[in-house]
Amino acid sequence: MNKKTIITALLALVTMAGQAQSPVPESIVDTYWRNEVTGDWEIGFTENCVIYDCQSWKYNDINEKDGEVVLTLKNGSKTLGITIGKQKGGKCKMTIGKHEKQTYSLITTRTLPLYPQPDQTPFIDNGFREGDSATLIGWIKDYPILKGENRKLKVYYRGFITGENESTIEEMDSIGFFKVKVPIENTQMITVVIDEDPYIIESLMEPDDTCFVLFDGKNNKYLYMGKNARVQNELGAARFQMVFNHESDEENLSDVQMQACIEQCKDVYRINEVKVDSVLARHPTLSRKYEDVFRMINVSKMANGILQISANSHYKIPQSAIDSMLAEVRKNVRKPYSMWYEFYDFLWMYLQHAIFSTPRKHDIAEVIEWEFQLADSIFTDPVLRECAKANRVYGMLDATNRPLNKSYLEAANRIQLPAARNAILAKNAELTALQNKPMTFIGLRPSSDVADMSDGEKILRKIIEPYKGKLILMDIWGTWCGPCKEALSHSQEEYERLKDFGLVYLYLANNSSDESWKNVIKMYDITGDNVVHYNLPDEQQKAVEQYLNVNAFPTYKLIDREGTILDADADPRNLEKLAKLLEQLK
Repeated sequence: MNKKTIITALLALVTMAGQAQSPVPESIVDTYWRNEVTGDWEIGFTENCVIYDCQSWKYNDINEKDGEVVLTLKNGSKTLGITIGKQKGGKCKMTIGKHEKQTYSLITTRTLPLYPQPDQTPFIDNGFREGDSATLIGWIKDYPILKGENRKLKVYYRGFITGENESTIEEMDSIGFFKVKVPIENTQMITVVIDEDPYIIESLMEPDDTCFVLFDGKNNKYLYMGKNARVQNELGAARFQMVFNHESDEENLSDVQMQACIEQCKDVYRINEVKVDSVLARHPTLSRKYEDVFRMINVSKMANGILQISANSHYKIPQSAIDSMLAEVRKNVRKPYSMWYEFYDFLWMYLQHAIFSTPRKHDIAEVIEWEFQLADSIFTDPVLRECAKANRVYGMLDATNRPLNKSYLEAANRIQLPAARNAILAKNAELTALQNKPMTFIGLRPSSDVADMSDGEKILRKIIEPYKGKLILMDIWGTWCGPCKEALSHSQEEYERLKDFGLVYLYLANNSSDESWKNVIKMYDITGDNVVHYNLPDEQQKAVEQYLNVNAFPTYKLIDREGTILDADADPRNLEKLAKLLEQLK
Protein backbone atom coordinates (compact mmCIF):
# COMPACT_ATOMS: atom_id res chain seq x y z
CA MET A 1 0.00 0.00 0.00
CA ASN A 2 1.53 3.38 -1.03
CA LYS A 3 1.65 6.53 1.10
CA LYS A 4 -1.16 8.24 -0.81
CA THR A 5 -3.50 5.27 -0.24
CA ILE A 6 -2.77 5.21 3.51
CA ILE A 7 -3.48 8.96 3.85
CA THR A 8 -6.74 8.60 1.92
CA ALA A 9 -7.82 5.73 4.18
CA LEU A 10 -7.01 7.70 7.33
CA LEU A 11 -8.95 10.73 6.08
CA ALA A 12 -11.93 8.49 5.38
CA LEU A 13 -11.80 7.08 8.92
CA VAL A 14 -11.59 10.56 10.42
CA THR A 15 -14.55 11.67 8.32
CA MET A 16 -16.61 8.63 9.38
CA ALA A 17 -15.73 9.18 13.04
CA GLY A 18 -16.68 12.82 12.76
CA GLN A 19 -20.03 11.92 11.27
CA ALA A 20 -20.78 9.28 13.95
CA GLN A 21 -20.05 11.77 16.72
CA SER A 22 -22.10 14.65 15.27
CA PRO A 23 -24.53 15.87 17.94
CA VAL A 24 -28.24 15.43 17.46
CA PRO A 25 -29.68 18.89 16.64
CA GLU A 26 -31.37 20.47 19.66
CA SER A 27 -34.34 21.32 17.46
CA ILE A 28 -35.38 17.66 17.35
CA VAL A 29 -34.15 16.26 20.69
CA ASP A 30 -37.05 14.88 22.76
CA THR A 31 -39.66 15.75 20.16
CA TYR A 32 -42.52 13.44 19.21
CA TRP A 33 -44.52 13.82 16.01
CA ARG A 34 -47.93 12.76 14.77
CA ASN A 35 -49.02 12.26 11.19
CA GLU A 36 -51.43 15.09 10.35
CA VAL A 37 -53.57 12.85 8.11
CA THR A 38 -53.89 9.70 10.22
CA GLY A 39 -53.46 11.28 13.66
CA ASP A 40 -51.04 8.52 14.70
CA TRP A 41 -47.87 9.03 16.69
CA GLU A 42 -45.37 7.91 14.05
CA ILE A 43 -41.92 9.05 15.12
CA GLY A 44 -39.94 10.38 18.08
CA PHE A 45 -36.40 11.76 18.36
CA THR A 46 -34.19 11.58 21.47
CA GLU A 47 -30.50 11.97 22.18
CA ASN A 48 -30.03 8.19 22.19
CA CYS A 49 -32.18 6.99 19.34
CA VAL A 50 -35.21 7.46 17.11
CA ILE A 51 -38.46 5.60 17.80
CA TYR A 52 -40.17 4.55 14.57
CA ASP A 53 -42.28 1.56 13.51
CA CYS A 54 -42.30 0.27 17.13
CA GLN A 55 -38.51 -0.02 17.04
CA SER A 56 -35.47 1.83 18.33
CA TRP A 57 -33.12 3.13 15.62
CA LYS A 58 -29.55 4.29 16.30
CA TYR A 59 -28.08 7.39 14.67
CA ASN A 60 -25.57 6.49 11.98
CA ASP A 61 -25.17 9.80 10.14
CA ILE A 62 -26.47 13.32 10.84
CA ASN A 63 -26.33 16.28 8.44
CA GLU A 64 -27.87 19.76 8.57
CA LYS A 65 -28.24 21.99 5.55
CA ASP A 66 -30.45 24.99 4.85
CA GLY A 67 -32.66 24.25 7.86
CA GLU A 68 -33.20 20.61 6.92
CA VAL A 69 -31.94 17.67 8.99
CA VAL A 70 -30.99 14.52 7.12
CA LEU A 71 -30.55 11.35 9.20
CA THR A 72 -29.32 7.89 8.40
CA LEU A 73 -30.43 5.37 11.04
CA LYS A 74 -29.50 1.76 11.75
CA ASN A 75 -31.44 -1.07 13.36
CA GLY A 76 -29.34 -4.21 13.14
CA SER A 77 -28.78 -4.79 9.44
CA LYS A 78 -31.60 -2.41 8.47
CA THR A 79 -30.98 1.20 7.35
CA LEU A 80 -33.51 4.03 7.34
CA GLY A 81 -33.20 7.50 5.87
CA ILE A 82 -35.18 10.48 7.18
CA THR A 83 -35.34 14.05 5.94
CA ILE A 84 -36.82 16.61 8.34
CA GLY A 85 -37.88 19.94 6.87
CA LYS A 86 -37.93 23.34 8.53
CA GLN A 87 -40.20 23.61 11.54
CA LYS A 88 -42.84 26.31 11.48
CA GLY A 89 -45.66 26.73 13.98
CA GLY A 90 -45.07 23.28 15.46
CA LYS A 91 -45.30 21.57 12.06
CA CYS A 92 -42.85 20.28 9.50
CA LYS A 93 -42.58 18.06 6.44
CA MET A 94 -40.78 14.73 6.74
CA THR A 95 -39.79 12.03 4.33
CA ILE A 96 -39.32 8.70 6.09
CA GLY A 97 -37.70 5.90 4.12
CA LYS A 98 -39.41 5.33 0.81
CA HIS A 99 -42.70 6.89 1.91
CA GLU A 100 -43.95 10.10 0.35
CA LYS A 101 -43.34 13.38 2.11
CA GLN A 102 -45.92 13.94 4.88
CA THR A 103 -46.88 16.78 7.19
CA TYR A 104 -46.24 16.14 10.89
CA SER A 105 -47.25 18.14 13.95
CA LEU A 106 -45.36 18.33 17.24
CA ILE A 107 -47.10 16.57 20.15
CA THR A 108 -47.19 19.13 22.96
CA THR A 109 -49.70 17.40 25.24
CA ARG A 110 -49.01 14.52 27.64
CA THR A 111 -51.13 12.11 25.60
CA LEU A 112 -51.79 11.97 21.89
CA PRO A 113 -54.53 14.41 20.80
CA LEU A 114 -57.74 12.80 19.61
CA TYR A 115 -57.75 11.45 16.08
CA PRO A 116 -59.09 13.65 13.26
CA GLN A 117 -61.41 11.05 11.71
CA PRO A 118 -63.87 8.53 13.24
CA ASP A 119 -63.10 4.83 13.00
CA GLN A 120 -65.63 2.00 13.17
CA THR A 121 -63.09 -0.84 13.03
CA PRO A 122 -64.04 -3.50 15.64
CA PHE A 123 -61.60 -5.31 17.88
CA ILE A 124 -60.12 -8.47 16.41
CA ASP A 125 -62.10 -11.54 17.44
CA ASN A 126 -60.10 -14.68 16.67
CA GLY A 127 -62.80 -17.05 17.95
CA PHE A 128 -60.44 -18.10 20.77
CA ARG A 129 -57.98 -19.64 18.37
CA GLU A 130 -55.04 -21.33 20.04
CA GLY A 131 -51.44 -20.18 19.71
CA ASP A 132 -51.91 -16.40 19.39
CA SER A 133 -49.74 -13.88 21.20
CA ALA A 134 -49.17 -10.13 21.48
CA THR A 135 -45.97 -8.12 21.90
CA LEU A 136 -45.63 -4.96 23.96
CA ILE A 137 -42.41 -2.99 23.50
CA GLY A 138 -41.74 0.04 25.64
CA TRP A 139 -39.42 2.64 27.03
CA ILE A 140 -39.67 3.98 30.58
CA LYS A 141 -37.52 7.03 29.85
CA ASP A 142 -35.91 9.44 32.28
CA TYR A 143 -37.57 8.27 35.47
CA PRO A 144 -34.95 8.95 38.19
CA ILE A 145 -35.87 5.84 40.16
CA LEU A 146 -34.99 3.65 37.17
CA LYS A 147 -31.81 5.42 36.11
CA GLY A 148 -28.81 3.17 35.60
CA GLU A 149 -30.47 0.10 37.10
CA ASN A 150 -31.78 -3.10 35.66
CA ARG A 151 -35.38 -3.45 36.70
CA LYS A 152 -37.85 -6.29 36.65
CA LEU A 153 -41.21 -6.20 34.94
CA LYS A 154 -44.10 -8.32 36.13
CA VAL A 155 -46.58 -8.99 33.36
CA TYR A 156 -50.09 -10.16 34.28
CA TYR A 157 -52.86 -11.48 32.06
CA ARG A 158 -56.00 -13.48 32.75
CA GLY A 159 -57.33 -16.40 30.77
CA PHE A 160 -60.95 -15.97 29.71
CA ILE A 161 -61.50 -19.71 29.31
CA THR A 162 -59.82 -20.77 32.54
CA GLY A 163 -60.16 -17.62 34.63
CA GLU A 164 -56.60 -18.16 35.83
CA ASN A 165 -54.29 -15.23 36.45
CA GLU A 166 -51.02 -15.81 34.65
CA SER A 167 -47.80 -13.85 35.11
CA THR A 168 -44.27 -13.66 33.80
CA ILE A 169 -41.19 -11.73 34.90
CA GLU A 170 -39.15 -9.88 32.30
CA GLU A 171 -36.07 -7.65 32.45
CA MET A 172 -35.82 -3.99 31.53
CA ASP A 173 -32.45 -2.67 30.34
CA SER A 174 -30.41 0.02 32.08
CA ILE A 175 -32.13 2.95 30.34
CA GLY A 176 -35.65 1.54 30.57
CA PHE A 177 -36.31 -0.40 27.36
CA PHE A 178 -38.34 -3.60 27.59
CA LYS A 179 -40.05 -6.12 25.34
CA VAL A 180 -42.65 -8.62 26.51
CA LYS A 181 -44.43 -11.25 24.45
CA VAL A 182 -47.43 -12.91 26.06
CA PRO A 183 -49.77 -15.65 24.88
CA ILE A 184 -53.35 -14.37 24.58
CA GLU A 185 -56.57 -16.23 23.82
CA ASN A 186 -58.22 -13.26 22.12
CA THR A 187 -58.24 -9.46 22.44
CA GLN A 188 -57.57 -8.87 26.14
CA MET A 189 -55.93 -6.66 28.72
CA ILE A 190 -52.37 -7.19 29.87
CA THR A 191 -50.92 -5.36 32.86
CA VAL A 192 -47.25 -4.53 33.35
CA VAL A 193 -46.04 -3.65 36.85
CA ILE A 194 -42.54 -2.21 36.99
CA ASP A 195 -40.72 -3.87 39.88
CA GLU A 196 -42.40 -2.95 43.17
CA ASP A 197 -42.74 0.70 42.17
CA PRO A 198 -46.09 2.31 41.40
CA TYR A 199 -45.67 2.28 37.62
CA ILE A 200 -48.41 0.30 35.92
CA ILE A 201 -49.11 -0.03 32.22
CA GLU A 202 -52.43 -1.46 31.08
CA SER A 203 -52.70 -2.29 27.39
CA LEU A 204 -55.62 -3.80 25.52
CA MET A 205 -53.78 -6.07 23.10
CA GLU A 206 -55.14 -7.82 20.02
CA PRO A 207 -53.95 -11.20 18.64
CA ASP A 208 -50.64 -10.96 16.75
CA ASP A 209 -50.40 -7.26 17.63
CA THR A 210 -47.20 -5.34 18.32
CA CYS A 211 -47.44 -2.06 20.19
CA PHE A 212 -44.87 0.43 21.52
CA VAL A 213 -45.52 2.48 24.67
CA LEU A 214 -43.44 5.46 25.79
CA PHE A 215 -43.37 6.88 29.32
CA ASP A 216 -41.14 9.97 29.14
CA GLY A 217 -40.75 11.27 32.70
CA LYS A 218 -38.64 14.29 31.79
CA ASN A 219 -41.01 15.54 29.09
CA ASN A 220 -44.23 14.19 30.63
CA LYS A 221 -45.32 12.06 27.67
CA TYR A 222 -47.44 8.89 27.60
CA LEU A 223 -47.80 7.72 23.99
CA TYR A 224 -48.61 4.54 22.07
CA MET A 225 -47.34 3.62 18.62
CA GLY A 226 -48.48 0.78 16.38
CA LYS A 227 -51.03 -0.42 13.86
CA ASN A 228 -53.68 -0.89 16.56
CA ALA A 229 -52.47 1.74 19.02
CA ARG A 230 -55.37 4.13 18.44
CA VAL A 231 -57.61 2.89 21.24
CA GLN A 232 -54.69 2.94 23.71
CA ASN A 233 -54.07 6.61 22.93
CA GLU A 234 -57.79 7.44 23.10
CA LEU A 235 -58.14 5.80 26.51
CA GLY A 236 -55.39 8.12 27.73
CA ALA A 237 -56.63 11.29 26.03
CA ALA A 238 -60.37 10.94 26.69
CA ARG A 239 -60.24 9.30 30.10
CA PHE A 240 -63.13 10.03 32.44
CA GLN A 241 -64.06 8.88 35.91
CA MET A 242 -66.70 6.18 35.98
CA VAL A 243 -68.82 5.78 39.11
CA PHE A 244 -68.31 2.44 40.80
CA ASN A 245 -70.71 0.75 43.18
CA HIS A 246 -69.29 -0.08 46.59
CA GLU A 247 -70.20 -3.73 46.88
CA SER A 248 -71.34 -4.98 50.25
CA ASP A 249 -70.48 -8.42 51.57
CA GLU A 250 -73.41 -8.28 53.97
CA GLU A 251 -75.41 -11.50 53.92
CA ASN A 252 -79.04 -12.35 54.67
CA LEU A 253 -80.37 -9.08 53.32
CA SER A 254 -84.02 -8.32 53.88
CA ASP A 255 -86.25 -7.92 50.82
CA VAL A 256 -86.18 -4.14 51.27
CA GLN A 257 -82.38 -4.02 51.64
CA MET A 258 -81.95 -6.34 48.67
CA GLN A 259 -84.14 -4.19 46.44
CA ALA A 260 -82.31 -1.04 47.54
CA CYS A 261 -78.94 -2.61 46.62
CA ILE A 262 -80.26 -3.70 43.23
CA GLU A 263 -81.58 -0.20 42.49
CA GLN A 264 -78.25 1.29 43.52
CA CYS A 265 -76.46 -0.96 40.99
CA LYS A 266 -78.90 0.12 38.29
CA ASP A 267 -78.55 3.81 39.19
CA VAL A 268 -74.76 3.65 38.98
CA TYR A 269 -75.04 1.85 35.65
CA ARG A 270 -77.35 4.54 34.25
CA ILE A 271 -75.06 7.34 35.48
CA ASN A 272 -72.12 5.74 33.69
CA GLU A 273 -74.13 5.24 30.49
CA VAL A 274 -74.93 8.97 30.48
CA LYS A 275 -71.22 9.73 31.01
CA VAL A 276 -70.21 7.52 28.07
CA ASP A 277 -72.88 9.12 25.87
CA SER A 278 -71.69 12.58 26.88
CA VAL A 279 -68.03 11.87 26.08
CA LEU A 280 -68.95 10.40 22.69
CA ALA A 281 -71.11 13.43 21.89
CA ARG A 282 -68.31 15.87 22.80
CA HIS A 283 -65.73 13.92 20.83
CA PRO A 284 -67.46 12.46 17.76
CA THR A 285 -64.23 11.06 16.25
CA LEU A 286 -63.68 8.60 19.11
CA SER A 287 -63.44 5.08 17.77
CA ARG A 288 -65.84 2.21 18.04
CA LYS A 289 -63.21 0.37 20.10
CA TYR A 290 -63.19 3.19 22.66
CA GLU A 291 -66.95 2.97 23.06
CA ASP A 292 -66.90 -0.84 23.22
CA VAL A 293 -64.43 -0.80 26.11
CA PHE A 294 -66.52 1.49 28.31
CA ARG A 295 -69.82 -0.20 27.48
CA MET A 296 -68.26 -3.55 28.45
CA ILE A 297 -66.79 -2.19 31.69
CA ASN A 298 -70.09 -0.65 32.73
CA VAL A 299 -72.38 -3.57 31.93
CA SER A 300 -69.97 -6.11 33.47
CA LYS A 301 -69.79 -4.19 36.74
CA MET A 302 -73.56 -3.74 36.90
CA ALA A 303 -74.23 -7.43 36.20
CA ASN A 304 -71.63 -8.62 38.68
CA GLY A 305 -72.97 -6.28 41.35
CA ILE A 306 -76.51 -7.68 41.04
CA LEU A 307 -75.27 -11.27 40.88
CA GLN A 308 -73.19 -10.67 44.03
CA ILE A 309 -76.33 -9.42 45.78
CA SER A 310 -78.03 -12.60 44.62
CA ALA A 311 -75.23 -14.74 46.08
CA ASN A 312 -75.25 -12.82 49.38
CA SER A 313 -79.02 -13.30 49.57
CA HIS A 314 -78.75 -17.04 48.95
CA TYR A 315 -80.03 -16.60 45.36
CA LYS A 316 -83.45 -15.31 46.43
CA ILE A 317 -83.59 -12.06 44.48
CA PRO A 318 -86.60 -11.65 42.16
CA GLN A 319 -86.32 -13.19 38.70
CA SER A 320 -87.48 -9.84 37.30
CA ALA A 321 -84.21 -8.29 38.55
CA ILE A 322 -82.20 -11.00 36.79
CA ASP A 323 -84.20 -10.57 33.58
CA SER A 324 -83.71 -6.80 33.64
CA MET A 325 -79.98 -7.25 34.20
CA LEU A 326 -79.74 -9.72 31.31
CA ALA A 327 -81.54 -7.34 28.97
CA GLU A 328 -78.85 -4.71 29.60
CA VAL A 329 -76.07 -7.28 29.19
CA ARG A 330 -77.45 -8.37 25.81
CA LYS A 331 -77.77 -4.74 24.72
CA ASN A 332 -74.29 -3.61 25.70
CA VAL A 333 -72.09 -6.71 25.57
CA ARG A 334 -69.32 -6.39 23.00
CA LYS A 335 -67.18 -8.95 21.24
CA PRO A 336 -64.74 -10.36 21.87
CA TYR A 337 -65.99 -11.11 25.37
CA SER A 338 -62.41 -11.34 26.62
CA MET A 339 -61.72 -7.61 26.07
CA TRP A 340 -62.75 -6.87 29.66
CA TYR A 341 -61.67 -9.42 32.27
CA GLU A 342 -64.70 -8.84 34.51
CA PHE A 343 -66.98 -10.33 31.88
CA TYR A 344 -65.46 -13.69 32.82
CA ASP A 345 -66.70 -13.05 36.37
CA PHE A 346 -70.19 -12.40 34.97
CA LEU A 347 -70.07 -15.68 33.06
CA TRP A 348 -69.08 -17.61 36.16
CA MET A 349 -71.48 -15.87 38.54
CA TYR A 350 -74.47 -16.06 36.22
CA LEU A 351 -74.10 -19.80 35.69
CA GLN A 352 -73.59 -20.14 39.46
CA HIS A 353 -76.83 -18.23 40.02
CA ALA A 354 -78.68 -20.52 37.60
CA ILE A 355 -77.29 -23.61 39.32
CA PHE A 356 -78.16 -22.54 42.85
CA SER A 357 -81.57 -21.20 41.85
CA THR A 358 -82.61 -24.61 40.52
CA PRO A 359 -83.17 -27.88 42.42
CA ARG A 360 -79.85 -29.67 42.40
CA LYS A 361 -78.95 -33.13 41.17
CA HIS A 362 -76.97 -35.53 43.33
CA ASP A 363 -75.36 -38.07 41.04
CA ILE A 364 -72.04 -36.72 39.65
CA ALA A 365 -72.85 -37.71 36.07
CA GLU A 366 -76.29 -36.06 36.36
CA VAL A 367 -74.80 -32.89 37.86
CA ILE A 368 -72.41 -32.20 35.01
CA GLU A 369 -75.03 -33.07 32.38
CA TRP A 370 -77.51 -30.76 34.10
CA GLU A 371 -74.95 -27.92 34.25
CA PHE A 372 -74.21 -28.32 30.54
CA GLN A 373 -77.93 -28.18 29.74
CA LEU A 374 -78.23 -25.00 31.82
CA ALA A 375 -75.38 -23.40 29.85
CA ASP A 376 -77.13 -24.29 26.58
CA SER A 377 -80.43 -22.87 27.81
CA ILE A 378 -79.25 -19.52 29.19
CA PHE A 379 -76.63 -18.50 26.60
CA THR A 380 -77.56 -17.98 22.97
CA ASP A 381 -74.03 -17.44 21.67
CA PRO A 382 -72.25 -20.77 20.95
CA VAL A 383 -68.92 -19.38 22.16
CA LEU A 384 -70.40 -18.35 25.51
CA ARG A 385 -72.06 -21.75 25.85
CA GLU A 386 -68.78 -23.58 25.38
CA CYS A 387 -66.84 -21.15 27.57
CA ALA A 388 -69.44 -21.58 30.34
CA LYS A 389 -69.17 -25.37 30.13
CA ALA A 390 -65.39 -25.18 30.20
CA ASN A 391 -65.68 -22.86 33.18
CA ARG A 392 -67.49 -25.53 35.19
CA VAL A 393 -65.12 -28.35 34.31
CA TYR A 394 -61.94 -26.30 34.68
CA GLY A 395 -63.31 -24.94 37.94
CA MET A 396 -63.54 -28.52 39.22
CA LEU A 397 -59.85 -29.06 38.38
CA ASP A 398 -58.85 -25.81 40.01
CA ALA A 399 -60.89 -26.40 43.17
CA THR A 400 -59.86 -30.02 43.76
CA ASN A 401 -56.29 -29.91 42.38
CA ARG A 402 -56.66 -33.49 41.22
CA PRO A 403 -57.55 -35.19 37.92
CA LEU A 404 -61.14 -35.35 36.66
CA ASN A 405 -63.27 -38.37 37.37
CA LYS A 406 -64.74 -40.37 34.50
CA SER A 407 -67.97 -38.32 34.23
CA TYR A 408 -66.22 -34.96 34.10
CA LEU A 409 -63.56 -36.22 31.69
CA GLU A 410 -66.27 -37.45 29.29
CA ALA A 411 -67.97 -34.05 29.59
CA ALA A 412 -64.70 -32.24 28.86
CA ASN A 413 -64.27 -34.20 25.63
CA ARG A 414 -67.73 -33.05 24.46
CA ILE A 415 -66.83 -29.34 24.63
CA GLN A 416 -66.87 -28.05 21.05
CA LEU A 417 -64.51 -25.06 21.36
CA PRO A 418 -61.02 -26.54 20.76
CA ALA A 419 -59.14 -24.00 22.88
CA ALA A 420 -61.47 -24.63 25.83
CA ARG A 421 -61.38 -28.42 25.51
CA ASN A 422 -57.60 -28.51 25.12
CA ALA A 423 -57.01 -26.20 28.10
CA ILE A 424 -58.97 -28.61 30.29
CA LEU A 425 -57.27 -31.73 28.96
CA ALA A 426 -53.83 -30.13 29.36
CA LYS A 427 -54.57 -29.18 32.98
CA ASN A 428 -55.95 -32.66 33.63
CA ALA A 429 -52.80 -34.27 32.22
CA GLU A 430 -50.66 -31.99 34.38
CA LEU A 431 -52.57 -32.99 37.53
CA THR A 432 -52.44 -36.67 36.59
CA ALA A 433 -48.66 -36.51 36.27
CA LEU A 434 -48.43 -34.56 39.52
CA GLN A 435 -50.56 -37.07 41.39
CA ASN A 436 -48.39 -39.93 40.16
CA LYS A 437 -45.22 -38.14 41.24
CA PRO A 438 -43.98 -39.57 44.56
CA MET A 439 -44.00 -37.28 47.57
CA THR A 440 -40.46 -37.36 48.99
CA PHE A 441 -40.63 -34.16 51.04
CA ILE A 442 -40.31 -34.89 54.77
CA GLY A 443 -41.78 -31.60 56.02
CA LEU A 444 -45.37 -32.95 56.12
CA ARG A 445 -46.24 -33.24 59.78
CA PRO A 446 -48.83 -35.77 60.98
CA SER A 447 -51.93 -34.70 62.86
CA SER A 448 -50.87 -37.09 65.59
CA ASP A 449 -48.53 -34.31 66.79
CA VAL A 450 -51.60 -32.70 68.36
CA ALA A 451 -53.82 -35.76 68.84
CA ASP A 452 -56.80 -35.37 71.21
CA MET A 453 -56.27 -31.60 71.56
CA SER A 454 -59.18 -29.19 70.98
CA ASP A 455 -58.08 -25.79 72.31
CA GLY A 456 -56.85 -23.62 69.43
CA GLU A 457 -54.13 -21.83 71.41
CA LYS A 458 -52.77 -25.06 72.89
CA ILE A 459 -52.74 -26.74 69.46
CA LEU A 460 -50.75 -23.86 67.99
CA ARG A 461 -48.33 -23.75 70.94
CA LYS A 462 -47.67 -27.46 70.54
CA ILE A 463 -47.04 -27.06 66.80
CA ILE A 464 -44.53 -24.20 67.17
CA GLU A 465 -42.78 -25.62 70.24
CA PRO A 466 -39.92 -27.26 68.28
CA TYR A 467 -39.04 -23.93 66.63
CA LYS A 468 -38.61 -21.76 69.69
CA GLY A 469 -35.70 -19.38 69.16
CA LYS A 470 -36.55 -18.91 65.49
CA LEU A 471 -38.79 -16.50 63.63
CA ILE A 472 -41.85 -18.30 62.22
CA LEU A 473 -43.85 -17.09 59.22
CA MET A 474 -47.25 -18.78 59.33
CA ASP A 475 -49.45 -19.10 56.23
CA ILE A 476 -53.07 -20.15 56.71
CA TRP A 477 -54.39 -21.19 53.31
CA GLY A 478 -56.65 -23.63 51.45
CA THR A 479 -56.28 -25.72 48.31
CA TRP A 480 -59.61 -24.27 47.14
CA CYS A 481 -58.39 -20.65 47.50
CA GLY A 482 -57.21 -18.96 44.29
CA PRO A 483 -55.31 -16.05 45.95
CA CYS A 484 -53.64 -18.55 48.30
CA LYS A 485 -52.35 -20.63 45.41
CA GLU A 486 -51.27 -17.57 43.44
CA ALA A 487 -49.12 -16.54 46.42
CA LEU A 488 -47.79 -20.08 46.89
CA SER A 489 -46.69 -20.19 43.26
CA HIS A 490 -43.94 -17.69 44.23
CA SER A 491 -42.71 -19.71 47.22
CA GLN A 492 -39.20 -20.43 45.96
CA GLU A 493 -38.76 -16.75 45.06
CA GLU A 494 -39.87 -15.91 48.61
CA TYR A 495 -37.45 -18.41 50.19
CA GLU A 496 -34.55 -17.03 48.17
CA ARG A 497 -35.29 -13.40 49.02
CA LEU A 498 -35.69 -14.08 52.78
CA LYS A 499 -32.96 -16.72 53.16
CA ASP A 500 -30.79 -14.56 55.44
CA PHE A 501 -33.42 -14.29 58.18
CA GLY A 502 -33.44 -17.94 59.31
CA LEU A 503 -37.23 -18.21 59.02
CA VAL A 504 -39.31 -21.29 59.63
CA TYR A 505 -42.24 -21.43 57.19
CA LEU A 506 -45.32 -22.97 58.80
CA TYR A 507 -48.30 -23.78 56.56
CA LEU A 508 -51.71 -24.70 57.97
CA ALA A 509 -54.23 -25.91 55.36
CA ASN A 510 -57.95 -25.17 55.68
CA ASN A 511 -60.67 -27.58 54.52
CA SER A 512 -58.40 -29.46 52.12
CA SER A 513 -58.37 -33.14 51.23
CA ASP A 514 -55.10 -34.98 51.81
CA GLU A 515 -54.75 -35.71 48.09
CA SER A 516 -55.34 -32.10 47.03
CA TRP A 517 -53.06 -30.82 49.80
CA LYS A 518 -50.11 -32.92 48.65
CA ASN A 519 -50.72 -32.09 44.99
CA VAL A 520 -50.56 -28.33 45.62
CA ILE A 521 -47.35 -28.72 47.63
CA LYS A 522 -45.80 -30.63 44.72
CA MET A 523 -47.27 -28.25 42.14
CA TYR A 524 -45.63 -25.14 43.59
CA ASP A 525 -42.63 -26.83 45.23
CA ILE A 526 -43.51 -25.51 48.68
CA THR A 527 -40.59 -27.38 50.17
CA GLY A 528 -37.32 -26.78 51.98
CA ASP A 529 -35.34 -27.70 55.08
CA ASN A 530 -37.15 -24.98 57.03
CA VAL A 531 -40.66 -25.66 55.63
CA VAL A 532 -43.37 -27.40 57.67
CA HIS A 533 -46.90 -28.36 56.58
CA TYR A 534 -49.95 -29.40 58.61
CA ASN A 535 -53.36 -30.50 57.34
CA LEU A 536 -55.24 -30.76 60.60
CA PRO A 537 -58.71 -32.26 61.04
CA ASP A 538 -61.40 -29.63 60.41
CA GLU A 539 -62.33 -29.07 64.06
CA GLN A 540 -58.73 -28.52 65.12
CA GLN A 541 -58.04 -26.20 62.19
CA LYS A 542 -61.16 -24.19 63.01
CA ALA A 543 -60.06 -23.91 66.63
CA VAL A 544 -56.66 -22.54 65.63
CA GLU A 545 -58.25 -20.09 63.19
CA GLN A 546 -60.70 -18.92 65.83
CA TYR A 547 -57.84 -18.30 68.26
CA LEU A 548 -55.97 -16.31 65.60
CA ASN A 549 -59.13 -14.45 64.51
CA VAL A 550 -58.74 -15.60 60.90
CA ASN A 551 -61.49 -14.23 58.64
CA ALA A 552 -59.82 -14.27 55.20
CA PHE A 553 -57.55 -16.48 53.17
CA PRO A 554 -54.65 -16.40 52.92
CA THR A 555 -53.81 -15.05 56.38
CA TYR A 556 -50.20 -14.54 57.42
CA LYS A 557 -48.87 -14.32 60.97
CA LEU A 558 -45.34 -13.64 62.19
CA ILE A 559 -44.24 -15.31 65.43
CA ASP A 560 -41.11 -14.06 67.19
CA ARG A 561 -38.37 -16.14 68.80
CA GLU A 562 -40.20 -16.23 72.12
CA GLY A 563 -43.41 -17.54 70.56
CA THR A 564 -45.27 -14.21 70.61
CA ILE A 565 -47.67 -13.63 67.73
CA LEU A 566 -46.78 -10.17 66.44
CA ASP A 567 -49.29 -7.55 65.38
CA ALA A 568 -47.58 -6.90 62.04
CA ASP A 569 -48.28 -7.07 58.32
CA ALA A 570 -46.31 -10.17 57.34
CA ASP A 571 -47.75 -10.67 53.86
CA PRO A 572 -45.03 -12.21 51.64
CA ARG A 573 -46.82 -10.92 48.54
CA ASN A 574 -44.95 -7.71 49.30
CA LEU A 575 -41.50 -9.19 49.76
CA GLU A 576 -39.59 -5.94 50.13
CA LYS A 577 -41.89 -4.67 52.87
CA LEU A 578 -41.66 -8.02 54.69
CA ALA A 579 -37.87 -8.03 54.36
CA LYS A 580 -37.70 -4.58 56.01
CA LEU A 581 -39.89 -5.83 58.87
CA LEU A 582 -37.67 -8.89 59.39
CA GLU A 583 -34.57 -6.68 59.31
CA GLN A 584 -35.93 -4.86 62.37
CA LEU A 585 -36.34 -8.17 64.21
CA LYS A 586 -32.80 -9.43 63.59
